[in-house]
Amino acid sequence: MTASVVCAGEGLQPYVLFGDSGKIIEVTNQSLSAALTERGFEMLGQYAPAESPERSVIVFSHPELLTTLSGLRTSVKLHLKKNCPKLKALWIC
Repeated sequence: MTASVVCAGEGLQPYVLFGDSGKIIEVTNQSLSAALTERGFEMLGQYAPAESPERSVIVFSHPELLTTLSGLRTSVKLHLKKNCPKLKALWIC
């Protein structure tokens, strides 16, 4: 799937949209969580943004991510601007 960055209106936060699975959100969440866990990711949490049952955010991490980024923690900052026309996401691989 391709990812796109969405800058939503007031009251919503920017999200990365990975596409439509064609399944109900509960099934998609379970499938994604299982696939990530099988690959060594740790699920940190899950919530419905803007209290919308039609949206879901899954928060995850991986031990290798933490190791790789540990030296950069003090130098990496993400600036989000309210009512932004476009949002550029910073990805570190």
